[in-house]
Amino acid sequence: MQTVGIKGVRQRRQHRTSIADQAASKAPDLTRRDFTAATVNTKYADDITYCRSKA
Repeated sequence: MQTVGIKGVRQRRQHRTSIADQAASKAPDLTRRDFTAATVNTKYADDITYCRSKA
């Protein structure tokens, strides 16, 4: 496709989920950015920045 100059069509738009307010106070870092666990299954981290729903 690249050799003949054809590009695929993107079906979905890019979503901007939020715009940060620079004047707002930051949330406290409760884990102190320490993601090491003393034993197995004691700390979990996740990011659900954008989650599709049928709302």
